[in-house]
Amino acid sequence: MDNKCIICKCELKKDIHIMCEECYERYFTKLALFTFYNEMGIAYAAD
Repeated sequence: MDNKCIICKCELKKDIHIMCEECYERYFTKLALFTFYNEMGIAYAAD
């Protein structure tokens, strides 16, 4: 089975991963930080 990153299509070393470490760091950590700060801002505005 061809196991490639779902974003950049590079070859992955392990079968259980769906994306490479570089794409994970680039996209998902930024998304998690944005979501965290967005929720903090909403909670602050509601106080």
